[in-house]
Amino acid sequence: MRELTYLTRTAVISLLLLVGGASAQSALSSKQFSESFVIKAINTIVSAEFTYSATDGLGSYAALSDLPYIDNALASGTKYGYRFVITVTPRSNDAPSRFELAAVPVSYRKTGIRSFFIDTSNELHGADKYGEQANADDPYIDQCSLFGARDNERCTAEEMHGIFSAEMTYAATTGSSQFGGLSELRNASLINSQLGTGTIHGYEFTVTTSPGYFRITAVPTTYNVTGKLSFYIDNAGVLHAADKKGLAADEHDPVI
Repeated sequence: MRELTYLTRTAVISLLLLVGGASAQSALSSKQFSESFVIKAINTIVSAEFTYSATDGLGSYAALSDLPYIDNALASGTKYGYRFVITVTPRSNDAPSRFELAAVPVSYRKTGIRSFFIDTSNELHGADKYGEQANADDPYIDQCSLFGARDNERCTAEEMHGIFSAEMTYAATTGSSQFGGLSELRNASLINSQLGTGTIHGYEFTVTTSPGYFRITAVPTTYNVTGKLSFYIDNAGVLHAADKKGLAADEHDPVI
């Protein structure tokens, strides 16, 4: 009887540990799920700021309460268990208007863990700040890497078109009819600083230039983990992609 009681108690304890572990995992997943909505809300605000600046704002940005194109919850500054705070720097004779957006959990560890920061550079940063605000010195957050390899490939395809456009703009302006490397495009503020390093979205980007010509390739940093497709584009403006088993694509691969 005593042995049976011991075994029963052991089974109950094991069951409680199992349930507790599942609950902890569920709570973690819930916070990650919540963060994905917070990031979408951040993107909504940033998009609204850029739209406002290009239209009614006449080059200036707006406080949340004055910003059109967002819902009432975001305009109030609280949504998805996060508090959103925008700081706007007005235009001056020497500098354009700027904004900084911070998002922090309303209740740290209950409604969220990471704090987020973004500004007019449109680069998202964030970290576990113990409920305090994040800033531009915190780690860069690649939004595509949050959602897996397929989104890595989608964002990489978009970046390829973005670099193509940046090359054309660079040649027509700063480059004086010559194309530039990634660092030159970054220094001309035509691409963001993370893309300027050559690694983003789980892909490695390489730009090769010569007089009147450029080619851009992107390959997965870890094949079959960060992506399968390799990408290629040149000054003809046609994007090619194929599963090259981690090797570089070229102009002979299928057009997408």
